[in-house]
Amino acid sequence: MQGGSNNHGYGGGGGYPPPGGAPGGQPHPPASSYQSAYPPAAPGGPAYPPPPQQGGYPQQGGPPPDSQREKFYQWFGPHPQDAAGLSKVVQKLGLALPVSVCGLLLRMHDFDRTGTINFNEFMSVHQFILSVRDSFVSVDTDANGVLTLPELQQALGINGFSLDNVALGTLMESFDPERKGHLDLPAFVGLAAFLSSARGLFNQMDPHKQGQITVNFNQFCWLVGHLR
Repeated sequence: MQGGSNNHGYGGGGGYPPPGGAPGGQPHPPASSYQSAYPPAAPGGPAYPPPPQQGGYPQQGGPPPDSQREKFYQWFGPHPQDAAGLSKVVQKLGLALPVSVCGLLLRMHDFDRTGTINFNEFMSVHQFILSVRDSFVSVDTDANGVLTLPELQQALGINGFSLDNVALGTLMESFDPERKGHLDLPAFVGLAAFLSSARGLFNQMDPHKQGQITVNFNQFCWLVGHLR
């Protein structure tokens, strides 16, 4: 099995931030209302918020200000969340992600391996989503809120993935089940989470960076199980 990415994919060299140590520090209980991080588009406008120009959210990397952490905490709550809970939290922030995608995000950022995600780990998920959003915006040059196949190829290439037509077509079908021929932001977040997880698993099986792996059926099932 050959790899379809180089060392500059999602998580390095300008791509999406890799799963790493969770940001430190516990927030104080929230004291103010929360402004949506991923607000829905205005009628006729793009299906995502534009990258901030001054203040607000960092475009890529870096923890948000303490005041924003407190606002996030209001939506997350004091208890760890499972994939279904994470889906509800992200939906409160203005982005509808299916539980299956949130399960991938949870496994990517569950640094203490509890099977749930705590608030600090959620902040890492949030940074990942912001980075995916910025990548989406950078290639959606017509600002119609969706990525066509050429735009998707550009986004993947920027983040270090070189997929052949068969692989790319299969992924497009998986994340575009209604066969619209394009991906919106939630679908692109799902694809980015899938590819980031797949690359991480592939790298685990390819410790010498040969770009290809050999697996038996049990190992294949293990890999597939982690990508569901």
